[in-house]
Amino acid sequence: MQHKEQHPRNFPEKYGNDFAGVGISPSPDDRPRSGVDEWSAVWDDIGEMALGEVKDFPLKRWEDFDRLNIPNHMDPKRWRNLEGARERAGDRFLFANGISIYERVHFIRSLENTWTDIYEAPERLCELIELLSLRFASRIAFHCPVDIQQTMVYGSFDQIREYCRELVGLAGLWIKRVDLHRI
Repeated sequence: MQHKEQHPRNFPEKYGNDFAGVGISPSPDDRPRSGVDEWSAVWDDIGEMALGEVKDFPLKRWEDFDRLNIPNHMDPKRWRNLEGARERAGDRFLFANGISIYERVHFIRSLENTWTDIYEAPERLCELIELLSLRFASRIAFHCPVDIQQTMVYGSFDQIREYCRELVGLAGLWIKRVDLHRI
């Protein structure tokens, strides 16, 4: 960490940054400026931002749910980026990113349909959310070796850094042990 006497900082590199990030690549949550994503959502360039907006949604009708294209998040090539992440981060805090379940739901269904589904098709909406949650939110599970709340509130920066290193190490062990054919 660059500034051990203060709270960690997250500024552009030239001003000092105590954090590093890592994620699977390519991510099933990638959002193109234009084109078709892995879920079969069609994106259109809106010109003002680095990403586009979904113009054609892959799940317009619930009758098509069984045909929804769900990316293989356990493809080994996606996880190679995690190898050496702790070393590349140096003494920075290391954070991992994943998939935004809420945003992905409305990229699949459309925001209007998603909000309507809350009232008109709550069971189907819950089925989609559960599918995404089971596939993407709960894949990396591990035993927490310390009480993270107490460490983050009362711990020293060295204790927090060590905790983060332990978590990344445990996640790495989990990734190496996972049976890709069973998921």
